[in-house]
Amino acid sequence: MSNSLGWGQVYLANYNAISAFLWFNIPLRLLQIYTKFGPDRIFDGTSGYLKYVQALALLELIHSATGNSRSQTSIDRRTR
Repeated sequence: MSNSLGWGQVYLANYNAISAFLWFNIPLRLLQIYTKFGPDRIFDGTSGYLKYVQALALLELIHSATGNSRSQTSIDRRTR
């Protein structure tokens, strides 16, 4: 039995690390803009970055739909 990781596992590990880094930077960016420019500039300073990070989060659906992760893309209502 081999202990090496497959390309899918390496990809998901890298994707999760990059995703965590990007999401972690959102409050840091917010605080930076707030302290430098005040509350009136928060939307203008963060909206582009937030759209980019959230667009990358759509990959979560693709990962699930293609079987790269164990999460489900839909809720099975028959179990309720």
